[in-house]
Amino acid sequence: MRTTMSRAAIDAARWRGRRPETLVDELPAGGDPRRAVPDASVAVDDRESLWPVLASLAPRQRAVLVLRYYEDLSEAEIARTLGCSRGTVKAQASRGLAALRAALDEPARTASTAHPVEQEAQ
Repeated sequence: MRTTMSRAAIDAARWRGRRPETLVDELPAGGDPRRAVPDASVAVDDRESLWPVLASLAPRQRAVLVLRYYEDLSEAEIARTLGCSRGTVKAQASRGLAALRAALDEPARTASTAHPVEQEAQ
């Protein structure tokens, strides 16, 4: 009896969690957002463009960022691996991220200011 009651409660909770279907005459302007599938090729392009920028960083900054964001190590583990303090790891990560942001943002700034004369004429 206890098992039956437990399963009935779990089933009821599952049923309540589901949203009932809502019928509409037309789809929203952008289609059904629940069915949108992200384009994986964009992520691949982003990763491929990131490696050359990472290679341009100072060796310690590159090491800290790779260990932190690709290997998912904590600050303490990175400090132990590189033989430095946690403060050094934090500083190198901060400087490395700032350099990455600046390098990755530069093409966007260049593209937006590429034709200022044409923009003024409009």
